[in-house]
Amino acid sequence: MVLQKQADVILQDTGIVEILRSFGTSFLHGSYDLDLMVWPELDIAVEIPELDHHTPYELMAALSRVVTPTVAMVVDQFGQESLFPMRVDDSILVDFRFIHAGVEWKLDLTLLAEHGEWSASVYNNQIKQRLTPETRRIIASIKDLAVQSGCYRRSRWAFTAAEDAFCTHDIYKAVFECGVTNYEQFASYLKLERDIDLVGENSPGDEDPPIWSNFSIIT
Repeated sequence: MVLQKQADVILQDTGIVEILRSFGTSFLHGSYDLDLMVWPELDIAVEIPELDHHTPYELMAALSRVVTPTVAMVVDQFGQESLFPMRVDDSILVDFRFIHAGVEWKLDLTLLAEHGEWSASVYNNQIKQRLTPETRRIIASIKDLAVQSGCYRRSRWAFTAAEDAFCTHDIYKAVFECGVTNYEQFASYLKLERDIDLVGENSPGDEDPPIWSNFSIIT
């Protein structure tokens, strides 16, 4: 609930959603919309009528006028194989981070050609319909531990092949479809279904840091 309230303050103070809506139809989805926040991240999908390779840089320039970026990165998936188990065709992914009240927040932006095949609002509504107080508690507890894993795409999704990492979609699937109730069961599920071994993996501190690219606006 604390993160949710902090996110509300950020959205109100910065007008980030309004900026994104100047580019196209925007949807807040993911953990914020599902009330499942366990880390400072906002997932926003933007359907843009004339999305092209220049759009993400124009969008980041607009965002940088209200928040100073600490990290900014673009993954262009136009005509390429998606990095994600749930394929997102003709999309551009943007990782945009900034400091607010001493905490680094991440905007996880998915830019889609208008009327793209994947709909953030439809996907989120499907998750909402399956959430109960118990599954909400289970998912939050698994996510809280998953963030420590070097195999979790949240921290370095742009540099990890889809078969080598898992994402929140895998957690939802494990809980809703296979009845997983804790992190240990989720680790077993990943080994069986995705051949991803979480047992005995290096702690995040033992790994090389992600190769992020710093982004600056030249005016």
